[in-house]
Amino acid sequence: MNRRRFIINSSLFTLSGLSPIPLLAKDDYIGQSNIYFGFNKEGIAGILGRNIINKFNSMYPNHVFNYINETSYRGLKAPTIVKNTQPGINNLIQVTSAMMSVYPTLYKTLPFDPINDFTPIGTFGDFTFALVVGPNVPDDVLSVDDYVQWIRDNPSYRDIGAALYGSESHLACLILSREKKVALRSVYYGGMRLIVEDLLDGELAAAFLVPGIAKPFIESGQFRMLAVTSAQRSRLLPDIPTLQENGVEGVDLNGWIGLMAPANISQDMLDFYISTLDQIKSDDEFKRMVEEKYLMEVNSISPLEVSIRLNSDKDAYAVLFDKYQISKIS
Repeated sequence: MNRRRFIINSSLFTLSGLSPIPLLAKDDYIGQSNIYFGFNKEGIAGILGRNIINKFNSMYPNHVFNYINETSYRGLKAPTIVKNTQPGINNLIQVTSAMMSVYPTLYKTLPFDPINDFTPIGTFGDFTFALVVGPNVPDDVLSVDDYVQWIRDNPSYRDIGAALYGSESHLACLILSREKKVALRSVYYGGMRLIVEDLLDGELAAAFLVPGIAKPFIESGQFRMLAVTSAQRSRLLPDIPTLQENGVEGVDLNGWIGLMAPANISQDMLDFYISTLDQIKSDDEFKRMVEEKYLMEVNSISPLEVSIRLNSDKDAYAVLFDKYQISKIS
C-alpha cells in the first residue's frame, strides 16, 4: 500500500469533515477477517473488543469476523502475525496504547515497528488510570496526601499494583513516589484482574487501575478512587481530582484501545474497516454503553491523528523511561 497516499487521503477526509466510504457495496464484502489480540481477553480491552467484533458481524452477515486471542511471547506474537500478513488475507490487530506507544521504549528490540508495519484504522476509546485503594486502607484516607501519610505510618503496605513492568500504571507509581517523597514499590501482575483479587483479599492496599475495572467495586463500597493520572479531570469522573491537583507534578498518563491493519492492506479493505468502525462509534447506544460500563471516552480521531499520537506518545514515554531509569527488556 502507498502509505503517503493513505495519509494524504486521511488528511483530506479530516479537513472536509467526511469519513472514508467503502468502495464496494455492503453485500460484496464476502469472506472473513481475523482480529488478533495479544492480551488477556477477560480484561476491559478484550471484553470491549469482542463486543465490537459482534457488532461487525451483525452489520455484515456475509463477512465473518473472527476474534483470536493470541497471548504468546508477552503478547508480541499477535502483532507479529498481523505484520507478516500475506496479500489477500484479512488480518487485523486490536492494540492498546501500551503495545504501540510504551513497548518501543520498553523493549531493546521488537519484532514489529508500530509506525511502519501497521496502518491505523481507528481507536475505540480513551481512558485514564486511577489510584485506587482497597479494604486495607482506613475509611478516613480520602486524599492522596492522606494515603501518603498512611503509608509512612504503615510502610508494610507500600506495595502498589501495576499491570506490567514499564506500563503507564508503573510509571504513575514511580512519579507519585518521587514527587511525594514516599517509599512505594510497584508489583507487576501481568494484567488487572489479579490486582483486583489481591485488593479484595487484603494482599494489596492500593493500585493504579483502569477505572472501568474498579467501577463495580467502587459502587459496592469496597474500593475508593483517590485521583486520576490524566492532566485534566475525566469527563466521566468529574468528582475525582487529578494527581496534579494533589501536588504530583508532571503526571499526564492516559491509555487507548484501537484497531490496526498490516501496512500492505488494500485501499478498498482499509476504507471498509474505517467506515465500519466509524459507524459503530457514531451509534449513541454503543457510546453510552462504553462510557457508562467501561468509563472510556469514545473519540472520533482520524487514522492520521492516530499516527501523530503514536509518535508523540513514544517520545513522551522515552523521556519518562530515561528520567525514572527504567531498564529495557531483552
